[in-house]
Amino acid sequence: MPAHADIRIKFEIDDRKYEAVGFLQEGEAPVSGREMMRRTDTENGGVIGDIDEGFLLDKDATINKNGPDALRIYQIPVGLRPYFLVINRRLPTNSQFISLLDNPYGMRWWSQRACWMSCPFTASYLVVRRLSLQP
Repeated sequence: MPAHADIRIKFEIDDRKYEAVGFLQEGEAPVSGREMMRRTDTENGGVIGDIDEGFLLDKDATINKNGPDALRIYQIPVGLRPYFLVINRRLPTNSQFISLLDNPYGMRWWSQRACWMSCPFTASYLVVRRLSLQP
């Protein structure tokens, strides 16, 4: 079985390309949010932050609907539903909290949450990075 750190799930929403990546070595214990970010923020376009989170939580203008079906967040691939998707956006009121997307029932609905940076981050979490714009 491959290590969690070997997970790379690429996906595209509109014209933006992303990848959800793991960060734990085989058999490794959970790590803090700071260590998770250190391990994942140096490749490609880095861990996504405020701008990309806003993009994902916004409505897709090409979908002629109102309501939640028009949100880009619902275009996240089914294969990512078992994971918490970590985004490097800190809460303005407390920078010790980091934003993440959660799909608690493995269904279609995603929600936005925050997690304390010092909490243990397990193999249930993947970090979302923006793929660089270079080919």
